[in-house]
Amino acid sequence: MGEPDTGLITGCAVEPGNGTDTDAAVGLLEHEPAGIEVLGDSAYGTGEFRNHLNETGRQATIKPPPLRTAVEGGFSLDDFTINTNTVTCPEGHTVTITSSRTARFGAHCHTCPVRHLCTRAKGGRTIKVHPHHTLLAAARTQADTDEFTHTYSQHRPMIERTIAWCCRQYRRCRYRGIERNQLGWSHRCAAINLTRLINLGINHTGTHWATT
Repeated sequence: MGEPDTGLITGCAVEPGNGTDTDAAVGLLEHEPAGIEVLGDSAYGTGEFRNHLNETGRQATIKPPPLRTAVEGGFSLDDFTINTNTVTCPEGHTVTITSSRTARFGAHCHTCPVRHLCTRAKGGRTIKVHPHHTLLAAARTQADTDEFTHTYSQHRPMIERTIAWCCRQYRRCRYRGIERNQLGWSHRCAAINLTRLINLGINHTGTHWATT
C-alpha cells in the first residue's frame, strides 16, 4: 500500500499464494481512518471489497473490471435494468430474480428480434445478479466521469513506479513460509522508503522531519 503523491510505502503484507489482492488490502486498511480515498486497479474492484470500503466509510476510486458480453459486440449487463426483485431486458421483458439471484428470460428470447445481440444459449438469456450489483454498477458509472479519469491518471504513475521499485530483483519469494518472507519484504519496503525520503530531500527543521 502506497501514498500516491510521494510514492512512500505505508503498509505491506505477504499473503498465501492462493489468496486475492483484496485479502491483503482489508488488513492493510484496518487502521486507516474513515473518509480516506482508496485508489486501485481493477484487481481491487470486486463487489465484496467495495462493500467493505462502503461499510467502513472509505471512498473508493477503483477501476472497475470490464464487462463481458455473452455475444461479441452485443448487450452487456448495463443494458439491462436490474432492480431489487426484477430484471428487464433491452426489449422490455421483465422477469423475477430467483432466490439464487438468477434471472432467466427463457421463452421471451425465442422470438426476440435482437436475440443475436444477446445470447446464443438455446434456453435463452440467463443473468446471475451479483449480491453487490448496485455498488458495481455505480462504480462503472463513476469510471466514466472526468473526475475519476483525472484522479486515476494523476496518481497511477507514481504507484506503478513504487511497485516497480519493490519488484526490482525481488520477483520471487526468497524464503519458505509467510513469516520469514513478511520480515524480508518489510525490510525491503523500509529500505525503499529511506531511499525515497532522501530523494525527496528530507531534512530536520529543528523540531520535526520534513521534505522539501
